[in-house]
Amino acid sequence: MEIIELWPFSQGELTGGADGFIDAAFAHSPDLNHVSELRNRD
Repeated sequence: MEIIELWPFSQGELTGGADGFIDAAFAHSPDLNHVSELRNRD
């Protein structure tokens, strides 16, 4: 099991376009590693 922090809206939802997060998560799961200094409060 892996816990992924999800923000309220995806980039696709914010821009009104499609996004492929779920497809990318399943296709690249072992290699999907995103590190950001930003947190929800930012």
